[in-house]
Amino acid sequence: MRSNKTDLISLIEMKSKHSDYQEVHPLLKDYIGSGHKAAGKNESLRNDYIQKHTSYKNKSVLDVGANTGYFTFAAIEGGSVRVVSVEGNKEHAKFIEIAANALGFEDILVVRNEYYDFFGSKVCFYDLALCLNVLHHLGDDFGDPSVDIMKAKNNICDSLRSMSNVCRKMWFQIGFNWKGDVDFPLFENGYKKDIVEFVEQCCKEVFKIEKIAVYDKKHNAYVDIEVGGWERVDDLGEFLNRPLFLLSNIK
Repeated sequence: MRSNKTDLISLIEMKSKHSDYQEVHPLLKDYIGSGHKAAGKNESLRNDYIQKHTSYKNKSVLDVGANTGYFTFAAIEGGSVRVVSVEGNKEHAKFIEIAANALGFEDILVVRNEYYDFFGSKVCFYDLALCLNVLHHLGDDFGDPSVDIMKAKNNICDSLRSMSNVCRKMWFQIGFNWKGDVDFPLFENGYKKDIVEFVEQCCKEVFKIEKIAVYDKKHNAYVDIEVGGWERVDDLGEFLNRPLFLLSNIK
């Protein structure tokens, strides 16, 4: 355990563009300890909503852009029989792999250290996919770096549609800004309804939107958008204004 603990702490403390992005999953608290305090993006609250409306139990799960594996380990903890975790950052992928071995999950979890190829050959089909806050980094972390913002937006739409070839249901989230840069907004007005309308348009004939959730400050939880409101709440910051979608394959 000592070697695993040392390796995990070393890997998670390496600084990169998306380091400290996710909370550390509670399954790893004995390995990481209390010294590491990742800022996180309310993974536990999003996962609470996800598990309220879908079950991981006996499901095959694809986690695209897994970061340090919060949702990967949540799926395993929830009873998934097979999880494929795709993460382009070498240190993050290694962290997930070592953590899985330490926890005895190597027979359930496959870690792929690569950026997910949305248009590659689709040889596997999953019960559930998670593509959370990945696609607005197209042309930055992955994809063609020479694309302009309009082409990037079209490619994002095509990438979203392509996921209908690999899963029955998918949890999806996207940022308001291309590459996370406020100087390159993907949605002209920056409203929640702009993202909702974009996802609706992209999903035509391939996905049905089953659920849309937003963060509700009053209850400190993700709630159905009809409850949490369509208005942008500027004091929450950009991330907590991003809607969370449950999509169901209709092909």
